[in-house]
Amino acid sequence: EVEEEKMEAQMTHLQKDLLTLLQNNPQGLTHQEIKNNFPSLSGNEIMGHMNPLIKASRVLCGDTKGGEYLFFFQSKEEAGLSLPEKKIYSLIQGSGSKGVAEWELKNKLKEYSAPKIK
Repeated sequence: EVEEEKMEAQMTHLQKDLLTLLQNNPQGLTHQEIKNNFPSLSGNEIMGHMNPLIKASRVLCGDTKGGEYLFFFQSKEEAGLSLPEKKIYSLIQGSGSKGVAEWELKNKLKEYSAPKIK
């Protein structure tokens, strides 16, 4: 927890803006979509601010959209989870007191397919 507080204290204004942007777009955003929100910055500058967030597991890179990787927000509770684990976590959190049947989890996991790196 001390490490998380240290990360929060050292986070730049732009990193906070990136996290907010991703949090407001739970379907994920491509690098170009992120860049469109920060037109005064180059792609390299954006990634320079994004890489520490990825390293700290606050941003997850996975899935693809039109051949581009998608970036996803991860809460402090989700930090460190893989994309399939995050989807399961979200499903369970969203079910509230109803719970989730095992078959439903299996069906949701079938929908997940990791991007193939060439």
